[in-house]
Amino acid sequence: MKKILLGLVVVVLLGVGGGAWWLYSERDSLIADAIRTYGPQILGVPVKLGGVKTDVASQTAALHGLVIGNPAGFATPHALSLSAVSVKLDIGSLTKDVILIKEISVVKPDITYEHKSGGSNLDVIQRNAESYVAKKTAEFGSGKDEKKDAGKKEPGKKLIIE
Repeated sequence: MKKILLGLVVVVLLGVGGGAWWLYSERDSLIADAIRTYGPQILGVPVKLGGVKTDVASQTAALHGLVIGNPAGFATPHALSLSAVSVKLDIGSLTKDVILIKEISVVKPDITYEHKSGGSNLDVIQRNAESYVAKKTAEFGSGKDEKKDAGKKEPGKKLIIE
């Protein structure tokens, strides 16, 4: 009986370890797939991404070939195009109240601002994102007991860029 239990524990530990290794080794493609899937849903415009590169040792993350399209009715093909954008942050700060970003690097940014009577292309994208967040918040709630926390307003996380 002890051998069976020990064998079961070993199998579970190997499964958990294998799953963690897979997540770690596939994180770049998982992040890229998430951006390609949820970006258009959130922003309401096409989102293209060449790739993602993360490096835990150097605490950096980079997006390559990011193109955010324009909403329907605007003349130009995209609102934002970046050859690359990278961020270096203090990973230890992610669990704290203040997130520390050490460096942001943007390569070949191309931002197109188009104005129409109903607002700009960037205004439409912002409204799309706000609408998505409001819809998801209403669907799932805020995750807190709203009656219990009524009147209490806790400060959110802070972001510091050095």
